Amino acid sequence: MRISLVVGALVLGALCWGTALAYDSNPPPAAPAMTPSAEPDMDAAARAAKSDECYKRADAKGLHFKDRKDFHRECMKRP
Repeated sequence: MRISLVVGALVLGALCWGTALAYDSNPPPAAPAMTPSAEPDMDAAARAAKSDECYKRADAKGLHFKDRKDFHRECMKRP
């Protein structure tokens, strides 16, 4: 009886000690603020028009699948 009581107290103490060590009193540093991009985003109509133009250019080049997708992505990045 006495041994099990001592073992139980040691286990309980180890659990409490582990919890105390795991607790960090210092809060994590704040995340840096997001800065707006240099150029403003296009409105939906302008973006759709540019997307259509890029797809027409991809059609003219005869691009398909991954090549077409890559071309469209690069075309949308250009001003």
